[in-house]
Amino acid sequence: MPKVYIAGPYSHESAMIRESRFYSLTQVAAHLWERRITCYSPITEGHTVVTVGGRDIPTDWEFWKQHDTEMIAHCKVFLRVLLSGHEKSVGLAAETEIARSLGLPIVEHSICDPVEQLVADINAAMGGGK
Repeated sequence: MPKVYIAGPYSHESAMIRESRFYSLTQVAAHLWERRITCYSPITEGHTVVTVGGRDIPTDWEFWKQHDTEMIAHCKVFLRVLLSGHEKSVGLAAETEIARSLGLPIVEHSICDPVEQLVADINAAMGGGK
């Protein structure tokens, strides 16, 4: 099971902004995978399914709520990636509350911060282990 749940804002009326958020969150996942930190990025998965799958799948929190809640419950650390719009994101706020209610450590990361700091913060949240 994934150790780190990567959360960030996604929904927006602009497809270009959704694409940018997808790209940024997927880059975070790639950095963690390179360092052998098991993670799950619902935006990486969901955006790919919505755009490549050619289906009329909603991108709002209500649609993804059950799926994401179940995935959060399987993780050990909740990572909030602070992209533009994070303070207005309904889904990110709801996911954060779910993580809090489950007692998960919450790590915040700005994409401007060094990856090494992110890895150190995640390792500290997991009690020093990978």
